[in-house]
Amino acid sequence: PNIMSMKSEFQPVAHVVKYDENWPKLFEEECKKLRDGIPELILISHIGSTSVPELDAKPVIDMQASIKEMPPSDKVLEKFTKLGYKHVPLPKMGGPPPKDQDEKEKEKENENGGKGGFDLSLIYTQFEKKGYMIHLKQDGNALLWDGAIEM
Repeated sequence: PNIMSMKSEFQPVAHVVKYDENWPKLFEEECKKLRDGIPELILISHIGSTSVPELDAKPVIDMQASIKEMPPSDKVLEKFTKLGYKHVPLPKMGGPPPKDQDEKEKEKENENGGKGGFDLSLIYTQFEKKGYMIHLKQDGNALLWDGAIEM
């Protein structure tokens, strides 16, 4: 069998399609919906492979949005839900360990002071809906890429 085409249980195979000239328009339309529905968003940018003209890509419009305070308030989360997005919380770097973290990892983190060397201001979260993904970050802070969620 062709090893390159085999799907691993740990790394799904990305579905890549030919460049679609509608991707910039789809971004603009979704951006308008987001601005109208969530005025707390400061800046919304089209990022990722669908933002590059003529580049074949996964058919998911990736966006990065900035917000004043992270994590987002329940009020902001509700607005995303009303627009059809699902909140996908990611672990907070430097924060408490995830609830499902095993005991060995907790002990190791406690030995290291529980900080992991990361700045708490670098927290971000993701929202997804069919064909769209938003990486939300605190305004003025860098975004740490920790892998994308396949739609």
